[in-house]
Amino acid sequence: MKPELRFEEKRMRAAELGEQSCVPDLLGELVLQNQLEFRLKEDDEIFEGYGRKKTAYPYRQYNGYTRELGEKEIRTAVLENKYLKAVFLPEYGGRLWELWDKETGRNLLYTNDVLRFSNLAVRNAWFSGGVEWNLGVIGHTPLTTEPLYVARTTTEKGDPVLRMYEYERIRQVTYQMDFWLEKNSRFLNCRSCSYVLVE
Repeated sequence: MKPELRFEEKRMRAAELGEQSCVPDLLGELVLQNQLEFRLKEDDEIFEGYGRKKTAYPYRQYNGYTRELGEKEIRTAVLENKYLKAVFLPEYGGRLWELWDKETGRNLLYTNDVLRFSNLAVRNAWFSGGVEWNLGVIGHTPLTTEPLYVARTTTEKGDPVLRMYEYERIRQVTYQMDFWLEKNSRFLNCRSCSYVLVE
């Protein structure tokens, strides 16, 4: 089977994400990583706190999500060859939701049976399951529940490539993730890169 990339709808039980807060996160939510205190020797503390951000500004918080579940159609991107089937959620941060070994019929990832949000991320709404692609700040990417731009491209050999990309406004970087399967390979290939815009 030649590798293929297709876009489908997956019926899932999911909660509603709700609207974003009407104002940006100016004061910062209570984020555990910002409350940590270190008691190290002076030389050991050289990188203590490096990379922390107190707020998710300029992003707004998601604090209107519900916990009630209902049936929902979720857009997916599926990469498949004769050995693997990878299912991504491009409308939820590009998360790799399922990775099936077709020979054994087993999902190689923990995939939650519902999409339900909790207050564990820098923008408050986060959900468990699959593989999340974190970039930017400590405490989950601010884009974990956001739709990413999606493109179809090919490798030099002509294999289809799923490309997801976005501009992350806290760190001011553009990042992209490319995923592909080769014809006779049991590996899901991933290439991730980020670009800093220089004026």
